[in-house]
Amino acid sequence: MNFGILGATEVRDEARRVEIPTGRARSLLALLILHAGEPVAAERIIDELWGEDHPRTAGTVVQGLVSRLRRSLEPARAKGGPSAILKTAGTGYCLAIPPESIDANRFKGLLDRARIAPPEERSEILANALGMWRGPALADFSYEPFAQRAIAALEELRIQAIEDRVEADLSLRRGGDLVAELEEVIAGNPFRERLRGFLMLALHRAGRRADALEAYRKTRSLFAEELGLEPGPGLRQLEAAIFREDPGLELKPTIRTEEQSLTAPSSWLPRERRTVAVVAVDATPTADAAPDPEALGSIGAHAARVASDALERHGARVERLLGDMLMAFFGFPLAHEDDALRAVRAALDARTAVYALDADPSSGKGVRNRMRAGIEVGEIIVAGPAGAIQDVVRGPVLAVTGRLLQAAEDGDVVLGPAVARLLRGSLILKQVERLASDGTKAFRVLDVVAAASGVPRALSAPMFGRQEELTRLRSTFRRSLRAVSPVRLLVLGDAGIGKSRLARELAASTREKANVITLRCPADGEGAFTPVRQAMVEAAGLHGWRALHDVLAGEDQGPAPLNQIAEAMNLQAEPVSASTLFPAMRRLFEVIAHERPLIVVFEDLHWAEPTFLDLIDLLEREASGRMFLLCIARHDLLEYRAEWKRLDTLQLRPLSSGDLESLVVERAGSIAADTRRHIVEASQGNPLFAEQLLAALDDETDMVPGSLRGLLTMRLDRLGPGERDVLRCASVVGMDLGHDAVCALLPDDAQPFVERHLDALQRKRLIERVGANRFRFCHSLIRLAAYQSMTREDRAVLHERFAEWLKHDQSDQLPEFAQSLG
Repeated sequence: MNFGILGATEVRDEARRVEIPTGRARSLLALLILHAGEPVAAERIIDELWGEDHPRTAGTVVQGLVSRLRRSLEPARAKGGPSAILKTAGTGYCLAIPPESIDANRFKGLLDRARIAPPEERSEILANALGMWRGPALADFSYEPFAQRAIAALEELRIQAIEDRVEADLSLRRGGDLVAELEEVIAGNPFRERLRGFLMLALHRAGRRADALEAYRKTRSLFAEELGLEPGPGLRQLEAAIFREDPGLELKPTIRTEEQSLTAPSSWLPRERRTVAVVAVDATPTADAAPDPEALGSIGAHAARVASDALERHGARVERLLGDMLMAFFGFPLAHEDDALRAVRAALDARTAVYALDADPSSGKGVRNRMRAGIEVGEIIVAGPAGAIQDVVRGPVLAVTGRLLQAAEDGDVVLGPAVARLLRGSLILKQVERLASDGTKAFRVLDVVAAASGVPRALSAPMFGRQEELTRLRSTFRRSLRAVSPVRLLVLGDAGIGKSRLARELAASTREKANVITLRCPADGEGAFTPVRQAMVEAAGLHGWRALHDVLAGEDQGPAPLNQIAEAMNLQAEPVSASTLFPAMRRLFEVIAHERPLIVVFEDLHWAEPTFLDLIDLLEREASGRMFLLCIARHDLLEYRAEWKRLDTLQLRPLSSGDLESLVVERAGSIAADTRRHIVEASQGNPLFAEQLLAALDDETDMVPGSLRGLLTMRLDRLGPGERDVLRCASVVGMDLGHDAVCALLPDDAQPFVERHLDALQRKRLIERVGANRFRFCHSLIRLAAYQSMTREDRAVLHERFAEWLKHDQSDQLPEFAQSLG
């Protein structure tokens, strides 16, 4: 039996299509397919299918839906007999099917095979993989909240497969046979620049040089008229190579027999503007004598792969350009609050890795690896929130980055003025000559300041307000002194609200009474066991390495905790089992707490791996000693750790206007009263926002400071496509909005789920309910970030649609809406 979600949901038993019930029974089946092989609690099913406002009989209804599905999936099953496919698991249900019976899993398996296959086999594998798609992923659930993340992930994989297949075909010297299908794709996706480059190359290889140059001219005209942009350096270089009839492009085309439709799925708001850090890398080697081009090309390709690996380890999406040129994007498709700093560190690590290749004897006599890089921050336009990197419509930032690369010498990492301004205080820079073409300032990176942060924070400056909250922390700490087991307190608050600053104040005020260890969880994908390493380093700082070794190595029962922790610190992957590591970590904290009370500050737990959260649970439950476990997180944590809602919790609210004004005066000194009031109003009680608005006074013309864009975009990126589109449409309405106004801006297919998406946005603290059908953005900067993430063209369409709604549906209130209507 095969289950399909690459298109409308379907089930086939050999050649027979299984009739699936409609309505919520169909939704339940799709939900169980997405979690195949694992139990899904009945409570979660109810939340996913109805939301929080579910009927009192929802549990009984779910049982009825399960019975209907069982009859469809197993028509020959004896009445009342156990089901072999849809099993009851505790208080929930489990779709007990092998992973390969789901088309999405088979599709992912083919993509994995294609990555390591040679070009000919890769092209065939990817064509077969794309042939599995029958339409947009989960096409019958485009706007249902439970399907949002799965749709985004699957569509991203599909787009990546399309691009990779075209690239594989071109690497096989194919050209003319790709023209028709490339033109079909570009017709539906006119701003995908890399596909336009593929079309130019395919036309040239088909002997249609004039058409290839005309394709470039049309692209340049379209970009100039619609976006005000020039094509990027990669496309311009390709146009120049075609114009001069570069022999390397004169390849005889091979005719393919099978045609594969590459029509990309449509979306309500398919394009978006993003601020990204772009890194251009040249890893072309040099040789003392005239080298063999094949050998030199192989060495350069290896260096480019090494550089690409280093960039990707820091979270980049890397595109290979002509030769050994790379273009890496930080902040696309997912943003982080420190993308600019990641870009600089990644470039420095890539340079180190490339130069290390010279020590390899196989590099070739007289051949030296070289690398240089240019980095700048700016806006790009992409074809969709889940698009692949090839969907980027090149913005001016890419042209600037290319010029910075050309200005760099071997070994240089050269920055543009925007990224240098954004990271001032985090880097040691030396200004180099201005770029001759436009006078742009350029800076050479000499080093990264120790413990540099992507968003500078004044943690050592005086704290304003929060006396009541600090008293609560001190009271909980004193309670831990009286207890014989750990005491835990969860501090929740939005990014920048002052959670870390409050913990730092507690640590400073209790330094004479207790040892303090601070463990910070890294952002997504940066190492699940980094906090374990931090625990060892901080523990050694308290005792000294030798003393810590003597204490932990002297354990009588079982393997020494020191060995287990050291193993976790050096592992390339997960430890053998968490149950092996947990007792060792518990013992480490108990040893430290035996001598003096211990405060353990767990920061950024919203990024923690589930295993690490399990460790904190175990410490509170099983450890002994005077320990205060201070857990700090954003509200996102409770989305996937719902049981922590029952913990003793301190919610950090925005600062009062008076406290925030005092903070601004302390940070800025003398400042105009109007400017001070503007900062206080715009930051709305968030001290980090106030600090960054203050720092951006002389540098920024944008309403959202560059230092905060990544932080805000990161929150938007974690929304499903339906939730994101609702939030964007809401941003057009204004800070305060009504349910009907948002509905007026959405397509008909989205209407049944608007209330559910609004509830989800409220749970994620992006909007708040202020009446029966009225909402308000939680922060003006969130609204601005959502608004600025849309293209100007989409904004114009939505503004016009909103005006039409005001004119026709609010005619009795026209005087009130006259300004908005205009």
